[in-house]
Amino acid sequence: MKTQIQQGIVFSLSLLVGFSATGATVQLGSILAPVEWHAAPKPTMNEVRAVELRESTVRKAKIVEVKLDDVLARLEKMLTANLSEGSKVSLASRGRWDAVKTTEDVEWDLVLNTPFAPDARGRWYPSINLLLDGEVVSKHRLTVDVALFRKVWMVGQRMDRGVGLDSSMLEPVVRDVFSERGLTIPVSEDLSGYELDRTVGRGALLSWEDLRQQPHVRRNALVDVLAQSGSITIRMRGRCMEDGVVGEMVTVRNVDTNRDFNAHVVSTGTVKFEL
Repeated sequence: MKTQIQQGIVFSLSLLVGFSATGATVQLGSILAPVEWHAAPKPTMNEVRAVELRESTVRKAKIVEVKLDDVLARLEKMLTANLSEGSKVSLASRGRWDAVKTTEDVEWDLVLNTPFAPDARGRWYPSINLLLDGEVVSKHRLTVDVALFRKVWMVGQRMDRGVGLDSSMLEPVVRDVFSERGLTIPVSEDLSGYELDRTVGRGALLSWEDLRQQPHVRRNALVDVLAQSGSITIRMRGRCMEDGVVGEMVTVRNVDTNRDFNAHVVSTGTVKFEL
């Protein structure tokens, strides 16, 4: 009985251990050992890009809206780029604008169809086209309030009528030209040849309404009078009865006869009339 049990145990162990194809005994430890793990190969750059491309096409792009504030900001940038140095434009609008929906991967832009020409109140009515990826998707007419900030001349001290302009009497300041009364004068303007047509107080912004061309002949001043008849020219003196610039007609009084006549201003201190 004991011998039969021993034979059974040997037979069972032989089944567990087994034999190789060559007859060599396969050890029980090698059967029970864990399977050896090998890391997966690292994907190539092309494979990574291919996966990213597939994911980007599948992923839904984020929805964005082109709002009125976005349009005004883009217009401000376009206009300011064409203004003189130191100038800046600010736009506001209370008009209706239905936001245009698009995706964040789409480029949007504007085409301005009207010149920048606000009225005296600073109101502007631009016509624009909205483009998505270069294609016109909508057209709009806006009502816009414009603030145009630029350097203008301010009077640094009281200046009386008839005073010629001197830069030492003026100061450059930045102001919204549409919020001021009168047509203010940018510092870029050449004011040589102008004088004040009325008294202006200290701190006032200089406007074109305050100025006039310096007269070439002045009221009550003696002038040279050229009286011409054909090829004959007679020179005499006269008294100008009013201010005038070249090309204007003025009244002149003969100093000998006190008779008045009309003559054209031809140069500084000189008038001419035909006999």
